[in-house]
Amino acid sequence: MLLKRYADALEDGDTIHAVIKGSAVNNDGADKVGFTAPSPRGQAAVIAEALAVGEVDPSTISYVETHGTATRVGDSIEVEALEEALSGAAPGSCLLGALKPVIGHTDTAAGASALIKVLLALKHETLPPVPDFREADPAIDFESSVCRVNAGATAWPRTPGSPRRAGISAFSIGGTNAHVVVEEPPVAPAGRRKATPGPLVLPLSAATPAALNTLTNRLADAFDGTDLDPADAATTLSLGRVELGFRRHVIVEPRAHAAEALRASSTKAAVHAAGGEDVVFVFPGQGSQFPGMGSDLYRDVPAYAAAVDRCAERFAPLIGIDLRQFLTVETTDDNDDLTRQLARTDLTQPALFTVEYATVMALQDLGIIPTVLLGHSIGEFAAAVASGIFELGDAITAVAARGSLMASTAAGATAVVRCTEDDVRSALTGTGACVAAVNGPRQVVVSGTTNDIATVVERLREDNRSVTLLPTDRAFHSPLVDEVVRPFDDVIRALGLRTPRIPMICTSTATMLDAATATDTGTWSTQLRTTVRFADSVAVVDRTHPDAVWVEVGPGTALGSLVRSCGVDTDVVATVGRPESAWPAGTAGADLAGRLWCAGAQPDHTSFAGSGRRVPLPTYPFERQRHRIGRSNHMPTASATDPVALTRAERPETGTEFVAPRSGLEDAVAETVAEALGLERLGAHDDLFAFGGDSVTATAVAARLSEAYPVTVTLADVMASPATPSGIAERLTSLLTDAVENMSEEEVAQMLSVLADPA
Repeated sequence: MLLKRYADALEDGDTIHAVIKGSAVNNDGADKVGFTAPSPRGQAAVIAEALAVGEVDPSTISYVETHGTATRVGDSIEVEALEEALSGAAPGSCLLGALKPVIGHTDTAAGASALIKVLLALKHETLPPVPDFREADPAIDFESSVCRVNAGATAWPRTPGSPRRAGISAFSIGGTNAHVVVEEPPVAPAGRRKATPGPLVLPLSAATPAALNTLTNRLADAFDGTDLDPADAATTLSLGRVELGFRRHVIVEPRAHAAEALRASSTKAAVHAAGGEDVVFVFPGQGSQFPGMGSDLYRDVPAYAAAVDRCAERFAPLIGIDLRQFLTVETTDDNDDLTRQLARTDLTQPALFTVEYATVMALQDLGIIPTVLLGHSIGEFAAAVASGIFELGDAITAVAARGSLMASTAAGATAVVRCTEDDVRSALTGTGACVAAVNGPRQVVVSGTTNDIATVVERLREDNRSVTLLPTDRAFHSPLVDEVVRPFDDVIRALGLRTPRIPMICTSTATMLDAATATDTGTWSTQLRTTVRFADSVAVVDRTHPDAVWVEVGPGTALGSLVRSCGVDTDVVATVGRPESAWPAGTAGADLAGRLWCAGAQPDHTSFAGSGRRVPLPTYPFERQRHRIGRSNHMPTASATDPVALTRAERPETGTEFVAPRSGLEDAVAETVAEALGLERLGAHDDLFAFGGDSVTATAVAARLSEAYPVTVTLADVMASPATPSGIAERLTSLLTDAVENMSEEEVAQMLSVLADPA
């Protein structure tokens, strides 16, 4: 039960179960004849004060949930106080109910339990009866009273212009009296709501994969059984649920029936979200490009499309072509010509930069801000813009020049080798080839002249190493690009370099860029020549940002695979897929937001919530397990150091002959009742109430038996005649017998061992 300011609840769109109009507390202890004696004056005063605080006309109270002790003195005084506080109301207009006959005394939880009962009565528009009520106390004149006992289930429907109101009383034995006046919740405003544009994301999470599947199917059932609006479900799941470790997201259309999509998703594996709050952006380099990369984001995500447009328009006069002809195609069919053109270094690098920068803009639009940035080769320039080192226009100038200069270098070759860096270096001896990149513990890229690389490949294959030649005619990060380092440095010198706002690692050195290094032109002009120490850089980031969410900011998934190969124990979120794997039109942005959330990132919930309301949804499917302490034929007894054991009294003489329990079950029940009474022992025929027990004692016995046996023992089971260990054991046996068909074989065997006569 959650209390919240009414205005705040309305503003937040919460589901309101009732409104507390007024409340009051007083103490009439000094006004009473005895400590336990109730006072009609104090009770009437607290009810009147609560009505006055809420500015409620007493005649509008149609129900009161009473303290209801079921004692002659207590009940008559409570009705007397209500008569005084509600004077002026029509006779019989206020129904009385009581929760104690249902669940017994709950001590400090009595008032809260009563309030929950009233909330449920308002929801179901029915006032439940007082159980087992047959006739009223003759000392109470209900014939002329404002009040009458609610003897049967009574309809309590809404009436336009006349809100249902109820009072709830709770009185302490020492003289503290409390009363609350509640009113039915406001009716949700009618009229059409603004439709949520585009697809919706239903984010679901649980503590275990099994619970997640159950939750998913329960929500599907809710869509089947009601007119639940997907927009309302998306809003409630986004804003009204704790985010747990195992997650999935389901994309649905605003007016679509979501049950089918939910059930289909429950057959797929859950995603285990990262435990930390950090987000790492990794930017791929050359070789990851393909025609149509990001076309679905361009189609569906305005922030991405606007960024692509900005870059394409600024690159066009520098490279002589509009990059959008490569980036907006939505199919890979008949794209051979585009693929060949995009393989040109002078076009590849601007295209990759454009896609990566636009992806950063899309992620920022979702509220995803990186903690640290890491770029691979050309990917470092998009990372530098995200960090704040380059302005966009300066970065475009630098990337266009870099691509053009590198395209002008002599032809060469590049190969990927599956082995350690040390193994590769021994094969380079006597050649001009070099290590261009160390991407993982056993993945090294070598580059150089065509002849040098042919020699290196031959040596490695003779040593049974796996080698793959890459489809490129340039030798990046090799001596063949030395000639363009100085011209490129001249370009960088004409640009503005700034101190990083977001930490960024330099993959040439595998160290974080400080202000001096970030603003040194040599950092950016020589990085096209130096070895890319990607594996070392990943290790640094993983060490300083454990449990981070890793996001591949650019086309494909190759870089994510490299991150995993470096020992990072998490899946890397891919952002830019191929056109043939794209989601249906309109869903790319929603899917990206959902996948980021599943990985553990915190996208802006407005990307999920749409314009829906918060509504009641199926609650969490707790995976309850019964944990029982094994025993042979009796309940575990208190230890010698247990205060209860040390203070138990001898069985008093009451005139009842002591008869020892005749079975293991009787013995266990007798021990439980004796412990609740604070006695050393009880006989099979000793009555609980004759030995000083009351309804509170009986409630404790029922609770302890329910914990010890695989059935629910109620207060009525304990208090029924005879309330002796023998009688209670007989009723417990009946409950256990009825439950056998739902027990496991082990539970049945254990139960039989308890029931068996130890003799």
